[in-house]
Amino acid sequence: MKRRITKLSIHQNALMAGVLMAAATLPFMIPVFLLTMISGGAAEHGSEMPAFSGWAILVLPIIYFIFSYISAAIMCFIYNLLAPMIGGFEAEINVVD
Repeated sequence: MKRRITKLSIHQNALMAGVLMAAATLPFMIPVFLLTMISGGAAEHGSEMPAFSGWAILVLPIIYFIFSYISAAIMCFIYNLLAPMIGGFEAEINVVD
């Protein structure tokens, strides 16, 4: 049985995308933060490596959330405009007992 998605909830989908993308940054930022803390003494001894400050662990996921939310909202809006003309996403769904 084929089903077609004709409309996407803009706020709910954008919120979910923003939260997922912000949460996805943390596994990458924590090791980078720890590595720069370990090598912090190298910056004091003339190294060219920039220091990664602790504020970035809080600020960068928030910035990532904002831009992901805006991008997903725009994409859902465009999808809702185009879906009536071209049909939208189509999926085949089976009921499993």
